[in-house]
Amino acid sequence: MCIRDRILLLKLIIKIKFKRMQKANKTDVAFMKLMEDSANQECVDCRMPLLPYIRQSNILYASINNGIFICPKCSELHAPLGEDVSRIVTVSLGHIDEKEIKYFKIGGNKSFMEFMEKYELNGAATEMKYKSKAANYYRARLQKKVERAGISSSAPKPEEGKDVMQENSYLIEEQKQSVSRYVMAKVHTIEDSAKDAGSYLLDKGKYVGSAIASTWRKMFKRSRTEAEKDSAREELAKTE
Repeated sequence: MCIRDRILLLKLIIKIKFKRMQKANKTDVAFMKLMEDSANQECVDCRMPLLPYIRQSNILYASINNGIFICPKCSELHAPLGEDVSRIVTVSLGHIDEKEIKYFKIGGNKSFMEFMEKYELNGAATEMKYKSKAANYYRARLQKKVERAGISSSAPKPEEGKDVMQENSYLIEEQKQSVSRYVMAKVHTIEDSAKDAGSYLLDKGKYVGSAIASTWRKMFKRSRTEAEKDSAREELAKTE
């Protein structure tokens, strides 16, 4: 590799690293803004202050799919629930991506607690709270908002919110409905195509029928002319 190529490669590497630094800085700024919210400064479950943990280790425990921040002790209670119910990660400056930030910006401790308060679940046991219909719906709605998609299912009624249900049932139902809509759209497309094809064939049939009729008329006219000519020849032959 010549010196010129090495210089170009070095410039490219510097450019890529600079872009990565800019991207990291954006997520770091967003993360710090999240930490300015007093609700995010406490564990969403036990209300333990989180800032001492951040100062000590620069690490914060969070549940991505619930969009919440929790303390190390409560993270141990979340672990047995499974990632479908609570996906625990450690977040820190320089080690959080844009998609993860979206879960906390759209969600966050305050939003989660306000939603759970409607079902009187804020003080409930960890398993009961996060496996409830209310929490299940909240996760599904949060994911759809992050993906900028709509959710057709409605929130559970207050008397049903505490019921434990199948994990991600709202997402499963959404997927079923999405597949159903896709199939129906395909059916309608096929029906429209069939109608168009039928109209095309009908028009073609009319054209072909008209062409055949015209050809028969021409043949009949030619045959009649030939017959008249033969008759005239016979008459002429008789007179001779």
